[in-house]
Amino acid sequence: MVGKRRVRIVEKLSTRSLPIAVGTTELSTPSLYAEVEERVEKTVPARLLEEIYHRDSLTFRLVQDYVDFLVSPGFYLEGEEQDLIDRLNRWIKEVDLESILPEIVKDILVSGAGNAYVELGYDETTGEIVKLRILNPKTIDFIRDSLTGSILLEPDGSPVGYKMETSSGTKIEWRKDQIIKNGEVVWRRIREDEDGRDRIAHFKLFGLGESLLGMTPLEPCYKQVLIRLNLEEAVGESSSRSGGIVLHVGRPDQPLESISKEDLKKVTDMVRNVVHRNILAFRRDEVEISRFPTPDLRNSADLIYTFADFEATAFGRGLINVMHSTLRRGYTGEAQQKAIEWEIRVKSLQKILARQIRDKILKRVVKSWKLDPRNTPNVVFRSVLPATLRDRARAVATLARHNLLKYDPAIAERLAQEYSLPTEFIQLEKERWKNRYSKLEESDLDESSS
Repeated sequence: MVGKRRVRIVEKLSTRSLPIAVGTTELSTPSLYAEVEERVEKTVPARLLEEIYHRDSLTFRLVQDYVDFLVSPGFYLEGEEQDLIDRLNRWIKEVDLESILPEIVKDILVSGAGNAYVELGYDETTGEIVKLRILNPKTIDFIRDSLTGSILLEPDGSPVGYKMETSSGTKIEWRKDQIIKNGEVVWRRIREDEDGRDRIAHFKLFGLGESLLGMTPLEPCYKQVLIRLNLEEAVGESSSRSGGIVLHVGRPDQPLESISKEDLKKVTDMVRNVVHRNILAFRRDEVEISRFPTPDLRNSADLIYTFADFEATAFGRGLINVMHSTLRRGYTGEAQQKAIEWEIRVKSLQKILARQIRDKILKRVVKSWKLDPRNTPNVVFRSVLPATLRDRARAVATLARHNLLKYDPAIAERLAQEYSLPTEFIQLEKERWKNRYSKLEESDLDESSS
């Protein structure tokens, strides 16, 4: 008989769970002791990215695709307080927020090298936010350390503030307790809930960990874009010059000194405007006509497509879904797979942008109305992608056909919002349903108490 072997379990001190005292203040106010430090200091200068955007058709198309798919479909608000939603919808139209969103996306991808900044304009009399203005991201930045260039942070990890210097020389700083313009304090904190940094809304879609700085897909593929543009220029120059006419003036046994510049100019002028209908006559022993050889551009074309694919990959967009030429299109299944992957990326970025709009704009608007910002409704972007809308419609129809989905005005309102349909009467019906069920609940309570 073999006896059981006793195994001794050694518990390391670092992995042992410590008892937590429920109800103590430690649970509600945790302590963080690590020093917060901005990890990203330098990126590709925004002016270089902006130059690429203006010069390159593929970069322009990729950036515009983000605008078209991310924000062009529009958004709606989703929450419990309909009166607050209606008031915010009116405010959104007054400040024209939807026209600012495309500029935010383009600044993130190009001009701001991953960052976009919007100034919230407060009415000094009422304290309400009445205007929004997109700022030039090349003139505004976080307040940084003058020696290291790192972003200065508060103990809680938030930035110390923002600073801007315009082309006219105006300097502005937005700090927690004050706003300084050209060395003069133009706003000072009075109440505890006021914050000068709330005047600036910073947006980003891509970034590293806790870094405050955003980045753009154009940044990691910047070098590949330059190589492709140089290849395109070289191929274009070679192609355009390959059909040029070459004139060999003089006889082989004639010394070069005997051919004057006037003779060369006279022959050049004769063939300067040559077309296929012109007939020129020369003495064979004096002038010989030939053409530049046509270069072999097949390898160059492959390289151009390769570097174009690098850029499309960085943007998360399949090249076969962007370029409309028949070359390098790929097979149908590949195009469909790339389209599905693009839909997934768009939806994830829409959620990131929606959360920032709610937290950095709408919450501050609700707060300026002296209302609880925790009741701020969520922002939900619509989808312009046909596959997403088609699949959603099929799923809803299937559930309804099998009696798994009953009519509900809340469901009807949500579907109408996604498809940009009117919801006014659906909202009235939803209110009637709420009143009806609240009365039923009250009667149930009365019966149970009796």
